[in-house]
Amino acid sequence: MIETLEPRRLFAAAPVNINGSAGKDTINVDTTTATYTVTLTTGAKDINGRSLSSDSSWSFTTAPTPGIHAPIVTAVTPADGALNIGGGATLTVTFSQPVDTTSLTTSSFTLMKGSTSVAGQVTSSDSTASFKPTANLEPNTLYTAMLTGGVKDLNGTALSGGNFSWSFTTAP
Repeated sequence: MIETLEPRRLFAAAPVNINGSAGKDTINVDTTTATYTVTLTTGAKDINGRSLSSDSSWSFTTAPTPGIHAPIVTAVTPADGALNIGGGATLTVTFSQPVDTTSLTTSSFTLMKGSTSVAGQVTSSDSTASFKPTANLEPNTLYTAMLTGGVKDLNGTALSGGNFSWSFTTAP
């Protein structure tokens, strides 16, 4: 998502000349995660016409704001499509932002063997969650993990796309 900001809101001390175009009065800012580098060259002048003695630059990284962007899954363990996973595996999921730990339950984070639910315990902290089966997984079996739209960020915004699932197969 791109948000247009007026430079006067960002730099209230003086008019802003962006990309060498004195008439341009907007800056496009990507409000998702991105890294930006700002460079002021010796062509920048103060209101008395004095130039900088040397170029100056700095960088910053933006991050999604909870409640503005729905949380997304950024990593899972075991990986989707993984083979030969040990029977004592714990599933782990990482989100793009902190999630409400009370929204991560055995109803919103499940593991299935075919159409049969696998019993387990869900734990979570900040932007990660784990599912630990109460018993070892059966060998040479396809399992599917699922997160539902019941998973929410700290502002109550549901998981992007509603549901998220991935599968893996245990070792023989």
